[in-house]
Amino acid sequence: MIDLEFIINPLLEALRISSHPYRLFSFSNSSNNTPKNRTVVLRDFSKKENYFDFHTDVRSPKVKELQANPAFEALFYDKENRIQLRFNGQASIHHQNNETKKRWETLSLSSRRCYLAPYAPSEILDEYHCNLPEKARFDEKDLPSIIDEGYEHFTIIRCHFDQLDYLELKYSGHIRCQFSFKKNTVESRWIAP
Repeated sequence: MIDLEFIINPLLEALRISSHPYRLFSFSNSSNNTPKNRTVVLRDFSKKENYFDFHTDVRSPKVKELQANPAFEALFYDKENRIQLRFNGQASIHHQNNETKKRWETLSLSSRRCYLAPYAPSEILDEYHCNLPEKARFDEKDLPSIIDEGYEHFTIIRCHFDQLDYLELKYSGHIRCQFSFKKNTVESRWIAP
């Protein structure tokens, strides 16, 4: 069986290395029987508690979608090593709590600036707008005075996974296995690629 540490360690590396192929991943959920998919940024990973996080704006449609149906699938792909990881589980939403307050304090000014958006993500506009307030666009000297206004929109989506599907594409024959996480146990099995 593929060693689980071999699979998980690159995800931990992706937290430190912004160019790592696992830093960006595809997050999918379903809303009204319609699949939804988007690229998000890996922000935290806990192998002990079987979760990973990304950040979003509480006004984003995905928040309401996940409140209605928290099931998700996440896809990570390492093009160079030809490894695909698919995680399945249930997402939880963290907004204006101790967890988000601690995380907010660790974000760079440029990351926090994203949450100053005057319009909700996906809101229809009459004309183009970069979705940053005027004083946050060009002159960063004004940012410290207004940056914490974005906290009200800042949200952590925590992806609690109960299944991991590993696929390694090889000319000599693909390798695929699956891990199921139940309480404090991990079950693994080979599956056909």
